[in-house]
Amino acid sequence: MKSIFNKEEYNSIMARIDKLTPQNQRLWGKMDVAQMLAHCVEPIRAALGEITLKKNLIVMLFKGAIKKAITTEKQFTKNSPTAREYIVTDSRNFEKEKEKLKSYITKFHNVGAAAFDNKEHPIVGKLTSDEWGLSVYKHLDYHLGQFGA
Repeated sequence: MKSIFNKEEYNSIMARIDKLTPQNQRLWGKMDVAQMLAHCVEPIRAALGEITLKKNLIVMLFKGAIKKAITTEKQFTKNSPTAREYIVTDSRNFEKEKEKLKSYITKFHNVGAAAFDNKEHPIVGKLTSDEWGLSVYKHLDYHLGQFGA
C-alpha cells in the first residue's frame, strides 16, 4: 500500500512537485496549477488539526462511501467532489504555494505514522495510520496527475 509516510513515495511526490512550473496546464478540472498546490495544502492542514471542517448533512450521508474512496488504492475519478473548505478559486502565487505544499508534506511525513493511528479524520471518522498515509499520498498523486506530473 502506498503511503506518504514511506520515504520512497514521499521522495517521489516531492520530485513530482519540483517538476511543476506555472506553465503546467490542467488535464481536467477548474483549478490552475497554483490553485491546485494551495488546494492540496488544506487536507493536510485539517489532518494536522490546523483547520476544522463544518459538518455537512450530504457528506455525513455518504461518509461510508467517502471513506472507502479515500482509503482504498482505487484511483479517484476525474472531477471528484471536494469539501467546500478545500476549494480554491482566487489567484495564487505559484512559487509561494509550491514551497508551502512541500513544507506541509514534509511536516506531515515527519510527524510520522504513529501520530495518526486511530486519529479522527474530519469527514469520515477514525483512520489507521496506513489509511492516513494512503489517503494523503493518493490525493497528492491525483492532483499531480491532473497537471501531468
